[in-house]
Amino acid sequence: MRIHLLTNKMLNGTSLQMCLDYWHPFNQHHPNRLEWHIKQLCHYYQVTFEELFSRLSMVRAYDSSIRCKTCGKLYELYNPCDLPDPNYFLDWQCAQCLAFINRGVVDLQGFLASVEPDNEIPF
Repeated sequence: MRIHLLTNKMLNGTSLQMCLDYWHPFNQHHPNRLEWHIKQLCHYYQVTFEELFSRLSMVRAYDSSIRCKTCGKLYELYNPCDLPDPNYFLDWQCAQCLAFINRGVVDLQGFLASVEPDNEIPF
């Protein structure tokens, strides 16, 4: 599976399942895929759009097939209906590594330690 989810421990079973279902859309051929997918989830779980997105805010999704070529960090996803083609991201670099390269810093580890750490991402 390409999508790796990082979840908040505050999610209960139903909320977690709702988030899992959000990140695994089942109808990829609908013309308005994302809108249709969100409406289906809200209907199935009997929640409002706001309730769905308050739970989704407790989850981050990453594409396990796209990694920063410098540090190995996974690529963060934002739309479950529009997954990027990994072939277009063979030379992808995360924002921290790009900033490192643009600054011309010699010590990568020192630079990454000085950048605000993203403690929510264990990769």
